Amino acid sequence: MSRTEWAYRHLMEEIVRGRWEPGDTLSTYALADELQVSRTPVLEALKRLQSEGLIEIIPQVGCRIVGPSAVALQELFALRAALEGLSAEAAARRIGADELAELEALLRRLRTADDRDDRAARDELDARFHLRIAEISALPHVAQAVRSVWSALRYQLARLPLGADPSHETVPEHDEIYEALQRRAPKRARAAAERHAALSGARYTGELRPAGGLSHGALVYSAEDEFLAIAAPFIAQGLDRGERVLAVTTPTNTEALSRALDQRAEDVEFRDAGEWYRSPTHTLLAYERYLAHADRDRVRIIGEPVWDGLSMGSMTEWTRYESVLNVEFALAAVSFLCPYDARALPDAIVAHARRTHPELHGADGVTRSPEFTDVRALSAELDRAALDEPDGPVSEHPVTRDLHGIREFALAQAHRAGVAPKRVLDAVLAVQEVAANVVVHGPGSGTVRAWTSNGELIYEIRDDGPGLADPLVAHLTLDPALRGEPRGLWIARLLCDLVEVRSERGCLTVRLHIAAG
Repeated sequence: MSRTEWAYRHLMEEIVRGRWEPGDTLSTYALADELQVSRTPVLEALKRLQSEGLIEIIPQVGCRIVGPSAVALQELFALRAALEGLSAEAAARRIGADELAELEALLRRLRTADDRDDRAARDELDARFHLRIAEISALPHVAQAVRSVWSALRYQLARLPLGADPSHETVPEHDEIYEALQRRAPKRARAAAERHAALSGARYTGELRPAGGLSHGALVYSAEDEFLAIAAPFIAQGLDRGERVLAVTTPTNTEALSRALDQRAEDVEFRDAGEWYRSPTHTLLAYERYLAHADRDRVRIIGEPVWDGLSMGSMTEWTRYESVLNVEFALAAVSFLCPYDARALPDAIVAHARRTHPELHGADGVTRSPEFTDVRALSAELDRAALDEPDGPVSEHPVTRDLHGIREFALAQAHRAGVAPKRVLDAVLAVQEVAANVVVHGPGSGTVRAWTSNGELIYEIRDDGPGLADPLVAHLTLDPALRGEPRGLWIARLLCDLVEVRSERGCLTVRLHIAAG
């Protein structure tokens, strides 16, 4: 080990251990004398420590110990997201059975520590899990960078005044990373690692989003003037900053915004909400494609879903969509403003707006929503809502390896319900995809039921397997390399008007809705 490396590690350990307080000034001469080395390796070590946010070099003097700050934490978590995303992607391509078993053992211990609310053990196991993935990646420079970022983070976080432990209940995010590695799905592993790091950063800093990332706010209004007072300046600010601006809203609000913006309305892309908000999955894809083709550093969007006339199941899934958006676009350079017309919407929808949006826009400016709920906690709550019982005759068919028989059953039910010819194939393929997952990746057997209700044909596929490790995965953008339940459910979401999932221990229930004749 070189003298520079030795000096770096020694000083890092002393800083992390808390030997010096933030603001303390250290002399390079004194450090060199203590370490029994020349000033040159000390200076080189200090440069590395400064790049990691632990110190600030003072020319001709030495350095000053840096205290924790939201800005420094945001930068470190952004670095962590990039580096761990890269290492997880590489690890997914080369991970072996022994390494998977090692990670699984770490996850078991992490769950135990989480159940005991043992923060010290949880933090230690959390670090070991991510650092081990970096080692498995076989990218030595990336692994070293990950270790450096973790050292800096642990120093910052140890000195950050916290109330409730923000690292609590992150086990499902670790499960998602592990599942992607187990399936050897590189893109999924990278996306899961990046999301986890970004969300961790948002939790710890108390900020509403990672630096430069997602801003997702709700605007609850009761009059046109209230809507324009917030929405028009929101758009104007984006135009002033050179951002690309999209407004997906009602025809009435489009007309009002056009009047308020006058000539500037020509620089805004207006879309009809009724056409844009076809289904939760298609809407997520539409926004993803829009962001992918945006020619600006940042995008600003007004997105107003159409809630009128929705069934209870549809309202549940659109509520989940608003919550999932916080994860799907956690790292995207986009500002969302989602208007809610309190005059026309049920109180429950308005209440959920405050739980699915980290920010609230109002006359007092932008504030953090005190009722905001983590996506997995809210999703688990929504999943506890019982599905409506069939209100008419029900047909049933067993789910076995005879997929041909299942396709014939699905086809007959579609014809009987009067499904439009161009949608019949969608219905059959959706049932086949979900049923195939029961056979190949589930317990191997189950049942598929079908009935009509309120102008819809509903298929219900049910099995007695373990359910999904993380039901949220099925709502996120598909990695083509992914195999198993999330892939089948994602395809079903693309083909159907609505998909409802209930994943509990010992049971997985999927309902597919197709408009009937």
